[in-house]
Amino acid sequence: MPYQHNVAGSTPFISILKSKVVKRMNYRYGLHQRQTLQMTSQMQQSLNVLQMSSLELWEYVQEQVETNPLLELNVEGHPMHTTDEWDFSYTRTRAKDSRSENTHTPWYDLEREMTLEHYLSHQMNMIAHLSDNLRAIMKYIAGNLSPQGYLQLSLSWIADQLKVKLEEVEQALLLIHTLEPSGVGARTLQECLLIQANTIPDLHPLVIKLIKDHLPDIAAQKITALARQLRTSTPEIMKAISIIKSFNPKPGNLFFHTAVPVVRPDMSIQQVGSRYIVVMHDWAAPMLSLQPAYAAAGVQKGLYLQGEHEYIRHQRASALWLLRSIKQRKQTLLRVAQSIVEEQLLFFKEGPAGLKPMNLAHIADRLTMHESTVSRSIAGKYAATSWGTFELNYFFPAGLYQENGELASAAHIQVKIKAIITNESQSSPVSDQQIAACLQKQGIRISRRTVAKYREALGLASSFERKRR
Repeated sequence: MPYQHNVAGSTPFISILKSKVVKRMNYRYGLHQRQTLQMTSQMQQSLNVLQMSSLELWEYVQEQVETNPLLELNVEGHPMHTTDEWDFSYTRTRAKDSRSENTHTPWYDLEREMTLEHYLSHQMNMIAHLSDNLRAIMKYIAGNLSPQGYLQLSLSWIADQLKVKLEEVEQALLLIHTLEPSGVGARTLQECLLIQANTIPDLHPLVIKLIKDHLPDIAAQKITALARQLRTSTPEIMKAISIIKSFNPKPGNLFFHTAVPVVRPDMSIQQVGSRYIVVMHDWAAPMLSLQPAYAAAGVQKGLYLQGEHEYIRHQRASALWLLRSIKQRKQTLLRVAQSIVEEQLLFFKEGPAGLKPMNLAHIADRLTMHESTVSRSIAGKYAATSWGTFELNYFFPAGLYQENGELASAAHIQVKIKAIITNESQSSPVSDQQIAACLQKQGIRISRRTVAKYREALGLASSFERKRR
């Protein structure tokens, strides 16, 4: 049918379009009710308090006490007053300073350490007839060594920085190489080992030869090939390698670098009869209270003192909210921890092998709380158990499916891998593929790559390296 133009009026399409435009432009005014949740500063404070570790909470409370005169902190149980329990672990015996043992030392005040730089500087002072210029260059080098004791700056760069001759920097570095620990100031692993080798009198030339030309072959355990190439016996190669292995590849590691605080648990998991219960430690929650004069009127009667200023009312409200937040934090943490214990009961009976996969949503559903609340509760919190001290995050491992449809945790699988390797024949160590096949026979679906990842996490060498040993 041919198109006919509607002269009398608009086409039906235009009429429909106009009606829609009119409807869209027909705005109406009215009142509507809608519920929204706004995060107040007090609510934000409660969430932050829940997420803080115990140490962070103590520091935060101390800040609040300093700014709020109505708060009173009972310092009993604070780390500052229990220095015998709150200590710092180092890889080296600590050098005592000259302070008296009766001097009060805050928990965060570390004892001074004999660092590598100080140790080298002390030896420099013992060198006779050392010019001030060389001493200054040596101290600059000592102050710029890596934590492992290596010099990573170029000698020409040092010369430019100190405005001295390159020959003087080279001479200063040679003097550094004569200091203890042997190998310090080296620029490469090869140089570090050679410095230590040159301190041994009547050393077999084979040791020097291996260090200079064959370190990659030693790392690859090419013993037979080395013996054939160097025209010597395998026992001679092994003897030379044992000497090289006695050297320290990281001489700076003997000295203090950073302090690692010993973890102080927030709670203990104790067995009472056939049950396991959570016991919160007193130190984990600061003993905070209102000043007695304000507590009586503000807390017991719920009334303000006559004539008090707005400042006092604001500070009391802030203090009460903080007290409530700390109390709620302790209750929430206790509930979450007890729920974890009940879900991971096999772990507390049998150890890491009994740990089962679990996620945050499982505990959240059980306690009827939001998953983010569980996440904040376990962040930075530690529990002491008969199997060791663990962060609460440890009890939420991922897992692999077994043939029966159940999940096996990584810790459970690692225990099995370690048991297989422990019971292997030393002459014929099992490969990662064989371990995977063995676990698959036990119903655990696992690949060779995953076995290798778990084995490396346990600090166990490959089958090739275990056979060489």
